[in-house]
Amino acid sequence: MAVSDWRQVGFFEVNYGWGEPIHVVPLPDDNNFLASCFYLLPPKPKQGVRLMTRCVEMEHLPAFSEEIMKFAADLA
Repeated sequence: MAVSDWRQVGFFEVNYGWGEPIHVVPLPDDNNFLASCFYLLPPKPKQGVRLMTRCVEMEHLPAFSEEIMKFAADLA
C-alpha cells in the first residue's frame, strides 16, 4: 500500500485565477490496482484531515481503519 501525505504540499496557497481553492483531491485514474491512502486537508472551512483510499475492500475496512488510527496517533 502506498501512503501519501498531501496536507503540506501547498495546493491551498495557490491562486488558480479565481482565488484559493475550496477543495483539493487527486484526480481519478485507471490505475486502481495499487491500494493507496492519501492524507488531505478537508474542504474549507472544516478542520482536521480527510482520508482518501483506493482498493480497500469492505471486509478489510475495520482492520485498515485501526491501522490508520495507530499511524495517525504516531504523527501527533
